[in-house]
Amino acid sequence: MFDSTYFERVHLVDNQKGTSENHEFTKLYSFKGNVSIYIVQVEKYSFDVYVLKFFLKNHKDSKNKFNLLSDDHDAQGVIRTVLDIAIEILENENENASFGFVGAHKIKGELEEEKSNTQRFRVYRYIMKNYFGDDTWSHFESVDSSSYLMLNTRKHSSEERIDEIVDMFKNIYDEFEDRVIEVTRF
Repeated sequence: MFDSTYFERVHLVDNQKGTSENHEFTKLYSFKGNVSIYIVQVEKYSFDVYVLKFFLKNHKDSKNKFNLLSDDHDAQGVIRTVLDIAIEILENENENASFGFVGAHKIKGELEEEKSNTQRFRVYRYIMKNYFGDDTWSHFESVDSSSYLMLNTRKHSSEERIDEIVDMFKNIYDEFEDRVIEVTRF
C-alpha cells in the first residue's frame, strides 16, 4: 500500500516569504499524477514545524481548494508523493523537522463532511502511525480539529513544546482560534 509515487516528477515552483512572525516561508511544489497536476504547499513555522498541504492545480484559486475532491482515484500516489517530500525535507534540508497536517473536511457539491475526525484525517493518521515509529517521533492528534503533529524527538523532548506549538497554530489559523483543542499523545 502506498508504494506508487510521483516523486521523480516533483519540482519547486515557488518559494515565498512567511506571512507572520512564526511563519518562516512557504514552498510550492508541483507534480503530475495519473490524470491531474497537484500543488504541494509546504509551510515552515517556528520550532522547525512543517505543515504539508496539497490541492489540485485547477482548484488553486478556490477558497475551498483543500476540501475539494479530484475524482482521479489517485489518492495513494498523491499521498505517497507528499510523504516523499516530507522525507526529502528531513533528509536533505532539516534533520530536526517536525510535521503537521489537518485532514481537511471534504466538500462535494452540496455535501459537506463534518470538520472533526474527517476521513482524510483518519487515513493520514493511519499512515503516520504505521510509517513513522516512536523512536524518533512523538505523535499527537486532535480528533476534534482533525489535526496531527509528529514531533521530532531529536530536537524536542516528547512533551517539551506541544503546548507552545498548539498555541502558535491557534494564533495563526482562524479555524483553531475558538476551538478547545485537546491533544492526545499516543
